[in-house]
Amino acid sequence: VGYSRLVIHAHSVSEVIAGLLLGAAGSAFLGASPCRGLSRAGGRSPISQSNSLKGRFMQKKNIAVLFGGVSNEYEVSLRSVCSVLRSIDRAVYQPLPIGITRQGKWFYYPGAPEHIEADDWHEQPCCERAVLSPDGCLIRFTESGPLDMELYAVIPVLHGKNGEDGSMQGLLQLSGIPFVGSGVTGSALCMDKDAAHRLARAAGVEVPPCA
Repeated sequence: VGYSRLVIHAHSVSEVIAGLLLGAAGSAFLGASPCRGLSRAGGRSPISQSNSLKGRFMQKKNIAVLFGGVSNEYEVSLRSVCSVLRSIDRAVYQPLPIGITRQGKWFYYPGAPEHIEADDWHEQPCCERAVLSPDGCLIRFTESGPLDMELYAVIPVLHGKNGEDGSMQGLLQLSGIPFVGSGVTGSALCMDKDAAHRLARAAGVEVPPCA
């Protein structure tokens, strides 16, 4: 899976350069919001706490990578996310794989991609229940209690319903987390082919007849 266009909403030259280093996975950062109001009982310190350019480069940026989902294209997502996880530049970014089962349960899965390909990732002992917080953090429910982690961005490697139709994009936008790909409106329109054809035709773009 590749994303051909890179659009970065950055607040410094260092973030622009770091964004360009994401590699084959590609990225489109649509705006950022720091994690607010949650205690950090472990996890990575916020990047903003570093006051030097050098410090910001030394701190890996947490990238949540979403896969699976309640969709009939679940298996396609599993294949796609393995490509992303194997391609992302781990010298700059810390991928945090978040799997969504067919039943809609969310898990943080730090294990090997091979278990994702075999679709037994959710049966592995390393899995932890996880959610995205409305204020822009990933919350992991560890054995020692909830642990929140600030996210630099999200790569939603989701296919079909609930992944490409604007649903997930709306959740991420509401949470203020930068994410890869189209926004809510673009995703919803592209998923609804009839609406997309009507809009293109109204704009003067010729489209083929469709049922």
